[in-house]
Amino acid sequence: MGARAQRAALPLARRLEHDLDGRRVALGEGEDYELLASLRPAHARRALEDPVLRRAGLHVIGDVVAGQDLVWEVDGQPIDPGATGWSYRWS
Repeated sequence: MGARAQRAALPLARRLEHDLDGRRVALGEGEDYELLASLRPAHARRALEDPVLRRAGLHVIGDVVAGQDLVWEVDGQPIDPGATGWSYRWS
């Protein structure tokens, strides 16, 4: 399975919301983590109506799609997020 994610839907600190470099950093750098959940549409609708989950910061950032890649989009067009993330090597 693959995924399509909307860059504008990514939750960011207010000071980074309009900062393109801040979005790049949020996509691929740092040690701040968010929990990612993949829910069936009906479960997602119920979760979004749950006041506890809304207060916890539940956001929809994209969709699961056929394929194997994660594609970031802006206005429905694929983009290169300019972020590579981190690879950890455990010995």
